[in-house]
Amino acid sequence: PDWKMSMGSLHCLVYYASVARGTTIVAEYTDGGAPLFAVGSGYLEKIPPFHSRFSFSTRRRIFNSLIEHPFVYCTIVDEALGKAAADTFLDQVRDEFKRLLKVRGLALDGGGLVPHSLDTDFAPVFDQLVAPLVGIPQKEEDLMEEKLQGQLEAEEGPSVTSLYTGLSSHGENEQNLSGKSDKKPGGSRSLCTPFRGKRSNKDKKNVKEQEKELEEIMMENSSQAMDNGPRLDVLVEGNTPSGTVPSIQKTGSDGCKSQQVAQRMWWQNVRLVLALDAIVCVVLFGIWLGICKGINCIRS
Repeated sequence: PDWKMSMGSLHCLVYYASVARGTTIVAEYTDGGAPLFAVGSGYLEKIPPFHSRFSFSTRRRIFNSLIEHPFVYCTIVDEALGKAAADTFLDQVRDEFKRLLKVRGLALDGGGLVPHSLDTDFAPVFDQLVAPLVGIPQKEEDLMEEKLQGQLEAEEGPSVTSLYTGLSSHGENEQNLSGKSDKKPGGSRSLCTPFRGKRSNKDKKNVKEQEKELEEIMMENSSQAMDNGPRLDVLVEGNTPSGTVPSIQKTGSDGCKSQQVAQRMWWQNVRLVLALDAIVCVVLFGIWLGICKGINCIRS
């Protein structure tokens, strides 16, 4: 956004980049000083095998790598740049590095390259690729947003929403202490003490309207609490005609009915199995009589 550009200073969002053959760095760039050389070297050693791309974020930094055997292209960028832009940057580094190998007549597999042998040749390419990747670091953006939010809240004063902040939990705690958990459809609204401070006449008028609304809500919550109270007392004390809670009675009767249904179904299954067994036996006996022509098989 434009307001961010006007409030923050622009920085290069690419802090480190390198091209390595295996673990041997042949070209390297940094915009963050000597410490990043060690960080980049350590990151290169921790890249897991069998990956074409690997990345992770920590402390508002994105560590990104592109692996195309035998070369590994690494970069460390600000989180404000984003992973997609970091991937595109590494693709450009790969293409330019392959072009450099062809122009210099070097082996495309990097054979014969020694550590940092192409630092000088590839430095202009790094400078050209990182030039458009500028912006406001994520850390500064977060600080500016917090500062702007504070200024807006100071200028506008407390809103209606802020008057109710934190009161939902307060109302729930009171209900838990009193043992009341029933709610009418629609529920009740939570209340809180409005913020007091220096205000203009217009703000004072708005506050009076809000206080009037809060009083109405308090009356509504009080009436709902009175309506819910007796019913809860009955459930807690068990003052029903039978001396037990109706919901428990209903649960017990439902359990008995379920057991009766299960028993009936079991007996039906037993009768069905016995009937099928009897039919099979009769059929087999008839087949035996037909083959033996009565009881001739036994006599013979």
